[in-house]
Amino acid sequence: MDGGAAMVAATTTGRRGTRTAAAADLSAAARVAAGDIADDLGERAIAAWQAVADVPNLRVPAQVTLSYHRGKPFVFSPADARWLAVEFAAAALDGPGPDEALALLTDRFPDETVEACLAAVAGSDHPDADRVASAVRAFVDSGAVASINQVYQLKVALTRWRPPIWRRVRVPATMTLGDLHSVIQILFGWDGDHLHQFRAGTRHYSDLNFNLEDVNLDEFTTRLRSVLAGTTKKIQYEYDLGASWWHEITLEQVLERKPDTTYPVCTAFAGDSPVEYSYEEDPREPETFDLAEVNRRLAGTREDL
Repeated sequence: MDGGAAMVAATTTGRRGTRTAAAADLSAAARVAAGDIADDLGERAIAAWQAVADVPNLRVPAQVTLSYHRGKPFVFSPADARWLAVEFAAAALDGPGPDEALALLTDRFPDETVEACLAAVAGSDHPDADRVASAVRAFVDSGAVASINQVYQLKVALTRWRPPIWRRVRVPATMTLGDLHSVIQILFGWDGDHLHQFRAGTRHYSDLNFNLEDVNLDEFTTRLRSVLAGTTKKIQYEYDLGASWWHEITLEQVLERKPDTTYPVCTAFAGDSPVEYSYEEDPREPETFDLAEVNRRLAGTREDL
């Protein structure tokens, strides 16, 4: 039994006491894994979360989850936000490594400098604060290129269209495929009212709540940089599984992120997007692509990326 499953077993089948304490003493990676398992259990895990709602190292994720199940958004105190940020960064150190830990910290503290993020870690009162700060500091001081400082130039083209219809966009390398879905919706003016999926080789990604056949990878936890690693330079994106609007996404360049530029940003295009809903009895002409308006809408997504 792995650490995550062990925590779920301890908190769902044992009495509050030694078993709960043992679960709390697991690593951050095991606690995060356990949270994912418990979330998959849904209502069946409520009792487990209630049992640990006041336990150190489990209190914050428990209260977040319980608030969600009550239909009330959890209001983070600054201390809670710092603690949870370090929890996920510490879990990343045992998996992807310090680059991902740094990316997670900047996700949690947008618009903050690396130094400010490390100061937040130090003030978190998390048991792994020193380990996270030391690992991230060593990574930054090593001179390695951090993914938070990289931008991907992508060409997103509708397939099988003549004349070609495409958009060139620059996006943070750390954005998720779920974020990229939102960007493509704006680039092509789709209304977002249909299912979608990404394909990279044999891997299929989407919103797992769709329960699509052959899809078992979560677009909201998969970063673009992890998909476009190694030799993979192209991704397929299908929007509206009935009409099948297929897009080919090509990585053209990896650029340095400029501090005075707002991302994502569309830099070039060809063609107007086709009409999403076309009826023979009510034919409509495509709307003219408006680069300034598209970039205004893309800038509005910045807080979510």
